[in-house]
Amino acid sequence: MEKNKSIVHALESIDNSIVYKTKSSIVLPSLLIIIGLVFFIIYSSFEWNVSDILPQFLFVIGAVSFTIGVLKFFFRKSSFISGSNHQRLKKYEVSFDTSERDRLIRIIESGNLKELQYLKSSIGNSLKLAVMLTNDGHLCFSQVIAYIPYEYVDLTPVRQHSEADAQFLLDYFKHKDQK
Repeated sequence: MEKNKSIVHALESIDNSIVYKTKSSIVLPSLLIIIGLVFFIIYSSFEWNVSDILPQFLFVIGAVSFTIGVLKFFFRKSSFISGSNHQRLKKYEVSFDTSERDRLIRIIESGNLKELQYLKSSIGNSLKLAVMLTNDGHLCFSQVIAYIPYEYVDLTPVRQHSEADAQFLLDYFKHKDQK
């Protein structure tokens, strides 16, 4: 079986003028770390009575905000942004019955996406259509993924769709969400 790149790896290797990867801002994590340090300084700079609850409260709030700030700093979310209109690409996934595998691959390879509505959907995640697109449908990428025991396998290469196909997929996913 041919090794295909996943949709994430394919988007990472595309020219930055088309799609670029960005991480969330460090402002909030930095602010939480600073707030935690300020609470620790206040806690340690005064002499408190043993029966006071305020120092315990300051210590707990400082520890929690510092810990959350550090975790948010090191585990920031990354996302893909369209280079032309600077919109975020959102990931959608829909599961299909495994018996529809060959038909789904043919639909994606031929570009006849209107046939998707005739495929039998499934609750299980063994056969999925993964799509990343902008909210306005300007940029759209798709790939068929299947779960073959113990791992997900990319069945098709990543395909970029036209704006008309992207609009159809947006409508398709909105219709699926309403069900």
